Amino acid sequence: MSEKDIETEVVPTAMVLANESASLSDLSDLGFITPIATPSRLRAAFAEKQRLYAAILDESDYIYTVSYTENGKTRQNIYTRRVDAEKAATAYQVDIRASPKKSGIVKLASALGIEARRRVTRGLPEDPAATYSYVSYEAMHKRTGRSEEGIGWCDKTERGGRISSHDVIATADTRAYNRAILRLAGFGDVSADEIVAGASGDEAPQAVVEVAPKKPLALPAPVTDEVVTAQRWWAEESAKREAGFLPDAQQGSKVGRELRARARRGNETAARQMGSLGYGWQGTAQDSISHETFEVEAPTITVADFERIKAAVGDPSKVGWDLSGTGNAHEENRTQAEKPVTREQAAAGVPAAGIAGYRGTSRDGSVETVTTIQAKSLSLMLLDKLGTKDAAQAWLRKHADVERSSLVRQNQLDNLKNLLTKET
Repeated sequence: MSEKDIETEVVPTAMVLANESASLSDLSDLGFITPIATPSRLRAAFAEKQRLYAAILDESDYIYTVSYTENGKTRQNIYTRRVDAEKAATAYQVDIRASPKKSGIVKLASALGIEARRRVTRGLPEDPAATYSYVSYEAMHKRTGRSEEGIGWCDKTERGGRISSHDVIATADTRAYNRAILRLAGFGDVSADEIVAGASGDEAPQAVVEVAPKKPLALPAPVTDEVVTAQRWWAEESAKREAGFLPDAQQGSKVGRELRARARRGNETAARQMGSLGYGWQGTAQDSISHETFEVEAPTITVADFERIKAAVGDPSKVGWDLSGTGNAHEENRTQAEKPVTREQAAAGVPAAGIAGYRGTSRDGSVETVTTIQAKSLSLMLLDKLGTKDAAQAWLRKHADVERSSLVRQNQLDNLKNLLTKET
């Protein structure tokens, strides 16, 4: 046969094959294992089967599990009420798994016309000296004649060895029965007893251990020094973001919740990171995935304070931000000659603001102002001792020659606190 004859023979055959489609019967005739119906019909049938099974059972026929990962470890919470499981799943951002209890499996067997009979038992109760029980069930569907086997095993080492002989027998029997029924029905999930030993038996619902999310850890007061300082770091980092804050939909993410919880407790690193990433101070917080969420209140700093911080970003000359809400006021560069020690200061032993040689002294010999935390502490002490803001300002003018605690110098602070304690 010439090459031309070969081409004439092959090409028409290939064209014929390309235009033909094999049916299920054709595939079966050729020896292939084929489905009992077309894929589309089977998909519709399986979907209807799942809908039917769900309609037969109700919520009380299940236990609900919520699995999540925390600190690299897989954890699992188990609930008897779906509403509790849904709350946990929302908090952990995971799915719920529903597993049928024996009550639901018995109901399903009755509705589907399935009967199950025990075929084999070994160990307990036939052998009183045994420490285990082995059971085999056969489930049969009368109408189709189909059957499946399920085996169950339990021994006294389960549940930490705290299991009675009666529970060993009951658990093995329940496991075998459940497995046979679910396997024949094609339910597509394991029984509750596969999740928690003893959970599927109606006689022992207390075996289901419900682990509720932990309560939030204790919170310091919003006005404590560490929280106020964390707010400042958050505000400064937030002010650097050209893009502003993240959208509301992202504010409640797991990262945002956990950073917000740590920042609210005064963690400066978390506060900085929260600000740099665009998370707001106010919002939902969570110590970890196994804790309940809680709400963080609005920051104590004002909008004006935040704007002053934003204006000061990148300007190292603007320091000593005043968290009292009065603004970012700064004392002028005053020399010792311009600010001599007053009579009241001398009597109280309070040095002038510019004397060198004290802690917090700058390179030019002047003494730096107190830190934000120190200023806040002094302000609270003044208000506690003197009662009003006017009285506090008057006292500061008299003894330190300043009007705000944020303008007090490092070399004056201890003397002022001692004087304030003695006077009141």
